[in-house]
Order: sequence, then structure tokens, then C-alpha cells
Amino acid sequence: MNKPTVTVCIVTCNQRAFIGECLRSVLEQQADAELRILVGDDASDDGTSEIMARLAAEHPGIVTHLRRPARSGAFVNMRDLIARADGDFIARTDGDDYWLPGKLQRQLDYLRANPDCAAVYTNAVTVDEDGNRIGLFNDVGDARFDLAAMLRRGNFLNNSSVLFRNAGRHAWLDVEAPQIDYRVHLWHARHSWLGHIGEPLAAYR
Repeated sequence: MNKPTVTVCIVTCNQRAFIGECLRSVLEQQADAELRILVGDDASDDGTSEIMARLAAEHPGIVTHLRRPARSGAFVNMRDLIARADGDFIARTDGDDYWLPGKLQRQLDYLRANPDCAAVYTNAVTVDEDGNRIGLFNDVGDARFDLAAMLRRGNFLNNSSVLFRNAGRHAWLDVEAPQIDYRVHLWHARHSWLGHIGEPLAAYR
């Protein structure tokens, strides 16, 4: 069986201190998949663009650096990346967050084992600007959530941890106006249920 492809969409803007750690944490994932990484650089002017250009040159065919000529905002930036993503599965993260070892394979295994699951998230450790761990993002543990549960609980899922199927692109592409991540979670939940891995496998700054 051919390896599935995973497109990872990373948005960044003036995150010189963090973007290298973020990208390396994705590149170092040991997963049974072909990895493609799209980085939307929102007209950074602090050295982020130069760091990204170097890292993209070091990983040709895997990392694509898309530098915006003018500032577009986080939603438009991510929406464009999602539109370009052609993987069987799509992940997204912000450029100041990062993944922990084993994250991507755990999520791929989860979606393969649960073909009716729309998207799977993981818990995250929260860290400060210096990388010191502060606590956990949530306390929901291993769980499944349908639309009714999402509406009751509100916005508690870590957006930088999500992995979803290609069809989930429409959570972004069907909406023109900027939206918060909670609306994306609700879109996925409206089409099926959401999985959550209680172990923290990402870091949220």
C-alpha cells in the first residue's frame, strides 16, 4: 500500500525566535507518511523570512516557503495554504507552537482505525516565550465529541494539534470572511465526530 501524504500548513509572521523550532518539530516526526510542508510567511520583517528561506533550501521538495508580499492576516494566510494542500490528510499549526515526538503517527493511526472520524486533536502543553512548561491546554482526556457536545462545551480544542481528512478543507474554503478556530471545529463536528487524544503531543505558546 502506498504511503499516505500529509500536508502540514504553518502560518507565521515575525516569529524569528520560534519558527525554526516549529518547523524542525514537524520535520522530525517519525510517521509512515509522505510529508509536505507549506509555510505561509505573512510579510515578516524581523528575520523570519530569511530563516524560512534557508530551511526551505535545506529541505527541497518537502518544505515550500510562501512569503506574502503584503500582510494578509492569519485567516487569509491559512486559508490560502489549505487551498494549496493536496495531501490525503492535512494538519495545521501556528509558527510559534511546535509538535512533540510521535504526534503525527498517533493521529494517523487514529484516523485509520476510525474511518468515520472527521478530525483528531491532541492535548498540548502550554509554554511561555522561553519554552518553560506552564501546564496543560485542557483536561478532557481521551474522548469523542459530536456537534452537540461541541456546542455545550465551547472552544477547548488546540488548533495547532489538528489532523483532518482532505475533505475537511472545506471548513476553510467554504468561508470567505475571517473566522475563529471554534467555527472550524464546529464544521468538522457537523459532518462527523471529533477525536481527542488526551496525551499532550503538541506545545502551545
